[in-house]
Amino acid sequence: MASRGAAPNLGGRLFYEEAPIRRDVDKPRPRRGWALGVVLDVSLIVLPVPLVVMVPPIVDCRFIETNVGFYAGESFRSCTLHGISERWALLDSRIKMLVRQSGR
Repeated sequence: MASRGAAPNLGGRLFYEEAPIRRDVDKPRPRRGWALGVVLDVSLIVLPVPLVVMVPPIVDCRFIETNVGFYAGESFRSCTLHGISERWALLDSRIKMLVRQSGR
């Protein structure tokens, strides 16, 4: 005979209940998070560089074309190509300086 304060017999499941076994947990899942991170990092580096190199010479040449005008034999295309090549050389020299001084 059971006393009044005694706990009922739950078959050993008094404190926890066993969860059903999930079979899909054992399957390996492909991890694509690192690839997305690499793509994001590369795009954040590669996309602004053409903007920094190309936009200022184009804006300057548009200003010169509308307000001052070009010299004889000069065109908008030659002005922008000259400006872009100067900016690219400047960017290249600054990157080289950073790499050379990185060991100090």
